[in-house]
Amino acid sequence: MHVTNGVYVRPSGVRRKEVDVLLHSLAAGAGSITELVGDPGSGKTRMLADLAGEAKSRGIQTLTARGTEFGRAKMFDLFTQVISTGLDTMPAEVRADALPVLGELTAPSAAEWSGPAGREGLPAAVRTLLHEWSRQPLVVLLDDFHWADAGSREIVDHLLRRPMDTAPLHLVIAQRPRQASFRLRGSIADRAGLGYVRTIELGPLSPDESAQLLGLTAGDERAGRLHRESHGIPLYLQLLADVPYDGMLPRKVADRLAARLMPEIETLTEQETAVVHAGSVLGDRFDLDMLAHVAQLSPEVTGQAIDGLCHRDLLRPAEDPASLRFRHPLIGRLMYDQIGWHRRAHAHRRVGTMLAVQGATAAERAWHIERGPAVADAEDVAVLAQAAAERMSSDADSAARWLKAALRRLPRSGNSNDQRVELLVALARAHISAGRTGPALELVHDIIERARCASCPVRVEVIAFCAILEAACGHDSTASDQLVVELDTLPAEKQAEVVPLLLARSTVAFLSGRLDDSDDLAIALRLARKHHMSVAEAGALVLRGFYHILNNEIDEAERALAPGRAILDASPDITLAAHPEYLAILGWSEILNWQFDDALRHLSRSAAVMRQRGGSHLLPVVINGLSYAYQQIGRLIEARKVLVSHQEVFETCAAEPQRTLATALKERVGVLAEGAHYIGPEDATGHGEAAGAIDPQSSDWNRLAALCLADAARLAGRFEPSAALVLRAGGGPDLPELPTALLPIAFEALTAASLHIQVPVPQWSADARMSTTLSNHRAHVLLAQAHVAKGSQDYRTAAVLYRNAAALFSTAGMLCAQARALLPAAQCAAEDSRPEDAIELLAEAEYVAGQCESSRFTLEVGERRRQLEGLPAVGGASVLEKLAELTTREREVAELAASGVRTREIAERLTLSPRTIDVHLTRVYRKLGVKSRVALAGLLAVLP
Repeated sequence: MHVTNGVYVRPSGVRRKEVDVLLHSLAAGAGSITELVGDPGSGKTRMLADLAGEAKSRGIQTLTARGTEFGRAKMFDLFTQVISTGLDTMPAEVRADALPVLGELTAPSAAEWSGPAGREGLPAAVRTLLHEWSRQPLVVLLDDFHWADAGSREIVDHLLRRPMDTAPLHLVIAQRPRQASFRLRGSIADRAGLGYVRTIELGPLSPDESAQLLGLTAGDERAGRLHRESHGIPLYLQLLADVPYDGMLPRKVADRLAARLMPEIETLTEQETAVVHAGSVLGDRFDLDMLAHVAQLSPEVTGQAIDGLCHRDLLRPAEDPASLRFRHPLIGRLMYDQIGWHRRAHAHRRVGTMLAVQGATAAERAWHIERGPAVADAEDVAVLAQAAAERMSSDADSAARWLKAALRRLPRSGNSNDQRVELLVALARAHISAGRTGPALELVHDIIERARCASCPVRVEVIAFCAILEAACGHDSTASDQLVVELDTLPAEKQAEVVPLLLARSTVAFLSGRLDDSDDLAIALRLARKHHMSVAEAGALVLRGFYHILNNEIDEAERALAPGRAILDASPDITLAAHPEYLAILGWSEILNWQFDDALRHLSRSAAVMRQRGGSHLLPVVINGLSYAYQQIGRLIEARKVLVSHQEVFETCAAEPQRTLATALKERVGVLAEGAHYIGPEDATGHGEAAGAIDPQSSDWNRLAALCLADAARLAGRFEPSAALVLRAGGGPDLPELPTALLPIAFEALTAASLHIQVPVPQWSADARMSTTLSNHRAHVLLAQAHVAKGSQDYRTAAVLYRNAAALFSTAGMLCAQARALLPAAQCAAEDSRPEDAIELLAEAEYVAGQCESSRFTLEVGERRRQLEGLPAVGGASVLEKLAELTTREREVAELAASGVRTREIAERLTLSPRTIDVHLTRVYRKLGVKSRVALAGLLAVLP
């Protein structure tokens, strides 16, 4: 009941509609009979309490009685409670009639009452008493009526058959539909059809109502989960809110639930208790044979117990008619907690044995093995390890628990060290999959120590794994030190064991952004081929290909990548599960070689294999690769989405260079998609947090991050910080620290910046590291040449160069770069007084911008088209007023430029220098609000 300062407060929120129906009955002059039905926990008792509070606040006498399973043996118990409770407040004349009726109801002979045939007048006497009593409005609330004795049910049936239409008696009975009397429910249905009875069914809450009851917002993820788990039943919903997800019941929750279920549990027979405990051990679904086996009862006895439990509504038929389930899983969890530890463990052992015979999956068996006696058993260890491998990607927490259980069941003595080390590695993988990098790294020391006593093949694979794990997470690598020790001490005859160590050392260098030596790879490749190690051979090949790509050795790179790609593509996922990093390295090699479709295919497959086997520590380098590739081909929505959806991965297990690169890629894709307004004044400026955190000299990943941030700054029109970032990444004006693969990007960026600011531009045309024969280098060289021509006002040459660069970008599928080249090409065509060519280039740029999901390019195309095809806005003043602001010389220059005369010719006619003409034109453009000669011509053309 809701009471504030002694005054009843009407309930609000959930069940408001049903409560209002009950309250409406109180306002009616005639009496009413209402049946309130709902499953246990649906809120019947709460609604009766609300109704009682409202009735009392209106001065209406209210009497409440409640049925119990123990009270069934006491005839007329509920109405005895009602009359006894109301004696003190009855009018004297009613009390005089009530005492004899109460005596009849409580007399020893009442126990022998057998229905209308035996004591026909007693229900009628109670009706007469209630009629007299309700000269003033009277509310009678009968809760848990499904446990009512036969006499109380007969009285209600009598009232149904002979309703008191004129007396203001309001009778409400609340009961569970599955346990209520069939005969009484039939009478209620009959009278409801005639309009004498109202039935209110309390079904499950809606998701929004569940959220409201929990005090959460509609659509909240936690509210949705609790709604699903509770089945929308208010009691279970509120209890589950205090239960850890998929955890043990806290003591306070178990006590509250036990208090509600105590009347049902205390009356269970020994056999029923054994069966319900067996069901709680079995889990969500079970059948008669399973219950009999676990409870160690005969099928006949088990069947009888099931009937009793279904009658009490503790068990219900499942969707499969041959199966059973608990009324709600919480009941099963409560019963499970009540079983003694020893008895429960051996029950799980019996279930595990039964499931093995039935051919159940490893995961189904593992749940019971984990909870059974922890005794050394090789088969149990194998099942637990297999189950962990199967669930690694979908349920890493369970996988970790099962691996710990497997470790507890390994014999302390004997030849089990190899298996223990392998289980520890699997446990580290499970921690990584669950986002717990710390516990995984803490295991590394233990793994390495135990690996010292393992067999040589196991030891080298384990040390290789630990070294890669530490490198991927950016930690000081004790495992990498151990790599050196192993390579120095490995016997000469162990040639095959050398391969994983060499490959691990190169992979660590790749992850650290310092792969500057291929000697290890040559040895690893030779030995892998000699010993027919196909996956290791592929690893050596793709690492070697990546090394050659970085150093602009494209032919050598393709000779390595082609066979490596063929091996990896032909290998099933299970074969690559131990080394998904080879797919990631191949993907990055293909990115740098402008093979973006292949790169996306291999990076996506790499991510899938990593998730299957607990390789999330390697995901950051894959996710960054996917985002970078998506950006290059103009799939900007996916480029951003893949970063955002894996934010937790970067927070939990990414090394600093990968986190920095992710930040830079996010900045870049934002500016590409939305324009300069995407970033704030301090972002991408060289002084913002992301730029300031970069140490470009520390690794190639940081150098790439610096170039991405520089590009974002340049796109936002911030050329000084853009150039500064490029120079920092390259180690000076000649960019000596940049890998050859990144040089064209840096050279072009500095050349573009030089059009706007004073910045040293390297002599890229004379740099031996540059090659204009390679399409990826050639495109950026053309852009750089176009920038130079544009700066020299050789607009025709610049337009051709921009267009040629756009064609190369188009061939590679690089839509954003293509659009970025077409836009200045159109601008140069316009400056060259070729508006038709400019419009054609803008149309092409608009089409490409639409494909690459970039609103900023689409808007820019629209702005330039308006400048070409129509009059620009001039700030609200008339064109003549704006022209009046021009000096005489500026007007002369404007008219000549608008007529198509080029800058040098204007300078010769006016006897001025070309530089002075450019200054005049800049002032003209600013005063008139135009940005090109074409727009200037359009503006002047409409004047007299």
